[in-house]
Amino acid sequence: MERPNYPMSEAPSVTFRSINWTAANVPMSSGLHAPYSILERGDEFRKGLYFADKIDLQTAVRRYSVDTHHEFKVVESEPNLWIVKCTKNRFNYIADYRKLLEVKQKAMVLVYENWDKSYDLLPKWLRAVEEFNPGSWVKFINTPTDHPSFAIFDHVFWAFALLIEGFKHCRPVISIDATFLYEKYREKLMIATTVDGNNQIFPLSFTIVDEESTDTWGWLLACQRSLIRSRRDICLISDRHAGLLAAVQNEHLSWQPPYAHHVYYLRHAASNFNTRFKDTRLRDLLKRTSMQIQSRKFDKYMKKIKKMNLEAFQWLSEISIDKWYLAHDGGRRFGIMTTNLSKCFNRVL
Repeated sequence: MERPNYPMSEAPSVTFRSINWTAANVPMSSGLHAPYSILERGDEFRKGLYFADKIDLQTAVRRYSVDTHHEFKVVESEPNLWIVKCTKNRFNYIADYRKLLEVKQKAMVLVYENWDKSYDLLPKWLRAVEEFNPGSWVKFINTPTDHPSFAIFDHVFWAFALLIEGFKHCRPVISIDATFLYEKYREKLMIATTVDGNNQIFPLSFTIVDEESTDTWGWLLACQRSLIRSRRDICLISDRHAGLLAAVQNEHLSWQPPYAHHVYYLRHAASNFNTRFKDTRLRDLLKRTSMQIQSRKFDKYMKKIKKMNLEAFQWLSEISIDKWYLAHDGGRRFGIMTTNLSKCFNRVL
């Protein structure tokens, strides 16, 4: 019997071009969903769902966990087996974010006492640092009150003895930066860091102040200089905060040559440059220019900037070239162009 000649037709969709014939042999019980059912957002997991592979199953479970705020833990994981257990409904209760925040704050009070009490404990803790870590340096500034037993906290600076001693063996580079404290506190934490001979972050000192100003930055620099009087030609890297710039210019603080050389970090310069000229191509070209270590390559990129935008070139020419560019910093930066040293340490805290 001759076989009928049916006309060839195109598959109606991409799905029919990529059929998994192995899955077609999977036995199905009555009432179960078809293989590779898609778990839509808002759906619940149910018996009978099939997934293409382990990765698809893991993706679906993790998305479900995020959407429904249900936590889970992996009980067993093998190449062809993945067992998880829901842990969110352990107490058959789901708390909203506000309630969890209130519980967290109450727990912190039980462990660390309240916020005001923490200020009372800070001097005791730092005095203990001085007593049990001989050579550590702590300096407070408080405002007196009418009551002889009370004072209003203003600033505090401290450095551990091992850090003071360790700086003698580190590179003569100091990065300083400030960050907000967390939770209820509104003060600023200022951190001074450096790098050792293996380019590893080495913290130097910590300062808590109410705000960034000429006075607070000047106080930090004065305290830091008191610990490193024997070091000269230190490269100080920072942003261009107005208070900090004014403090560095104070010759009595000894952060001008020959004691130190103040330079700026690249990101701040590039940000100001981009705000002024609003051209990402020029900004990227400025970054490449700053990173050049050879004068001829530096001049080459500066000519490119001049050709692209004369005003941008003139703006850059008005700034001391030893503040931003590796090719003209005399090697003082040791290749460090940012305050990432301080920022990385801030994130750890």
